Amino acid sequence: MIHGDSDTLVPFDQSTHMLDACLRARLAAKLIKVGNANHDFELSDPSKPLSIAIEELHLRTVEFFKENLRQ
Repeated sequence: MIHGDSDTLVPFDQSTHMLDACLRARLAAKLIKVGNANHDFELSDPSKPLSIAIEELHLRTVEFFKENLRQ
C-alpha cells in the first residue's frame, strides 16, 4: 500500500489497520507513507515536494509485484 500522510479522503490509519490485518494473515504486505501527500498524491503544501518521488513509488510497486506474484 502507498498512502499519503495528509489524505483527507481516506484516513492514513485505514492503511495501518489494513497492513496489520494482512500481516496477521501472513500475507505479503508493505506500507509506504508519503509525506506531504493528499489523496491521489496531490501536494498538501504546494511549496514542498512529496517525501518520495512518484517515479520511486512506481519502482517500488513493480519490485513488490516481481517479488510476490508468481510468473
